[in-house]
Amino acid sequence: MSGPGRGSVDARAHVGGRPSIGGVIAGFALIVALGAAVAALGAALPFLRERYDIGVAASGFAIVAFNVGALFSTLGCGLADRRLPPRPTVLGLLVLFAGGLGGAGVAPSWALFVTAIIIAGFGYGGIALYLNTTFASAFGKHNVLMINLLQAAFGIGAIIGPLATAATAAVDVRWTLVAIAVVTACCWAAAGCCAARRREPGTGSGAGWSSIRTVLAVSAPFVIVGVCYNGLETAVGAWASTHLTWSGMDPDAAARSTALFWAGLTAGRVIIPLAAKNLHPALLIRTSLAVSVAMFSLAASGSAPVLCYAAAGFALGPVLPTTLAWLGTVTHRAQLANSILLTGCMAANVTHPWLVGASADPAAPWSIPAVLTGFAALALFASLATTAFRSRRRSRDQVDQHATTSS
Repeated sequence: MSGPGRGSVDARAHVGGRPSIGGVIAGFALIVALGAAVAALGAALPFLRERYDIGVAASGFAIVAFNVGALFSTLGCGLADRRLPPRPTVLGLLVLFAGGLGGAGVAPSWALFVTAIIIAGFGYGGIALYLNTTFASAFGKHNVLMINLLQAAFGIGAIIGPLATAATAAVDVRWTLVAIAVVTACCWAAAGCCAARRREPGTGSGAGWSSIRTVLAVSAPFVIVGVCYNGLETAVGAWASTHLTWSGMDPDAAARSTALFWAGLTAGRVIIPLAAKNLHPALLIRTSLAVSVAMFSLAASGSAPVLCYAAAGFALGPVLPTTLAWLGTVTHRAQLANSILLTGCMAANVTHPWLVGASADPAAPWSIPAVLTGFAALALFASLATTAFRSRRRSRDQVDQHATTSS
């Protein structure tokens, strides 16, 4: 069966003990720093253009560089999950993240700034993977709640980052990056938190590739859910204010109204898992996505779009963290599976906003929420397909096992 009982057993099979309270606190502080760094970097671009005397396109390369570093780190740490000892690996990633941010904070040239940002991005990707995998699999029946709280903490950091950037604008916005680097250095206990979960046992290289293929097959429907969701989240953040502006709202008011989506997202990751803690992850994800489809549809019809975006954010809040927790219960290599899912999510951060932009029409403002509705519906369909996919795979495995026993 695929119910909570079996999932809990599978998850505990790879846990070597609960993380300490100090490690958990450090993990939360570290994820806040990660969220602050991502948001601060984007908010700092106008100031960085003036500081380094560069154009708009060149300044955007800093974001690309950060994400490229994160992408390679996430994928690499996932593929090498059986060879990398968690504690020293996370400590090394902390050094890269903090060192990269600190270097960017004092970089005398744009080339050195971008180089430092790539290093910081490499540290970021691996840290995010280890933290998400740990909080999604090391707390037994509280996995769903803990991973949602972790993602909520990331959202808090994403709020703090731009505020800190604005506060340092009169001096040098790069001091925000230095401050985040200092906070990161104080979170070394998070490495012990990630080490509480035992590494999954490995075998020879041939079995390793066979294991990777198995994880890819099991993860496929979950990855589709994650890709659809994460691209949807990024697309809303990128285009909601444009939709509201095209609908007649003042640009400043539209920008402020978009913040309600992010506030709803953060609140949803705290409130919904607490209120629905006994709900199976599959039902929680599907209900959240169904509500978001309804909200984006209403926004497309012109019915109170600001409230619809806020409500959609609240509903969507637990989708990705709960997907990570659910995926961890159905595979023997949770870190590799999470790496595949998060890598897909990073790719979606590029494709989905582009697709919305390609479809957007100022003469038809509804075109933006209409495409968002399609993304949400696709994610809902993928979440429904996970059950059928797993049922077919489980039946095939039982047949193979019976054939092997008979022979």
